[in-house]
Amino acid sequence: MLTSALAETLGSFVFVTVILATTTKGAIETLAPLLIGLALAVAIYVCSKASLGALNPVVALVMYLRGDINAVTTAVYVICEVIGALLAFAWWKVARPAVFLK
Repeated sequence: MLTSALAETLGSFVFVTVILATTTKGAIETLAPLLIGLALAVAIYVCSKASLGALNPVVALVMYLRGDINAVTTAVYVICEVIGALLAFAWWKVARPAVFLK
């Protein structure tokens, strides 16, 4: 369970970081959809060995409704995915403070 929780957290962190990096002002905005899709595909592929690679609370909920995972696993995935996204935002805010100071 710990391995899958860490995988979901790290996968969400990487995915949200790529979204922030490609959509903030000054980024190469024309490549944003391609880079975001590629980041999601790679994150799912890497995380699917440890977890099922949900990387999104709605996907985790659908997996629960289909019977692929139980309620406890769903709760852990959702919490870890939100934590990963919040950590990515916090890291991006520290890494690129000028974007947030305007």
